[in-house]
Amino acid sequence: MNFHGYAANVTSFNAMFDAFTNNTLVAFQISVLNASPQFGFRFNGTVNGWRVSVQVGEKATASFTIKISGAVTKGAFA
Repeated sequence: MNFHGYAANVTSFNAMFDAFTNNTLVAFQISVLNASPQFGFRFNGTVNGWRVSVQVGEKATASFTIKISGAVTKGAFA
């Protein structure tokens, strides 16, 4: 599950919500894009918490909790 660019964000956001509602184990990749050199983390996990906040005239925010299952790998992921 990657969050790069607007189209990927919508797809990944929907997939993560489906994983939350179905309590499904999914693969995650989190990239630190502004780091030099670029790096990130890969791991499997379940989405245990989900909260979306929308206020008129403000940007919407989402927060979620991921329970990691297994190893976390750090590397140079694009």
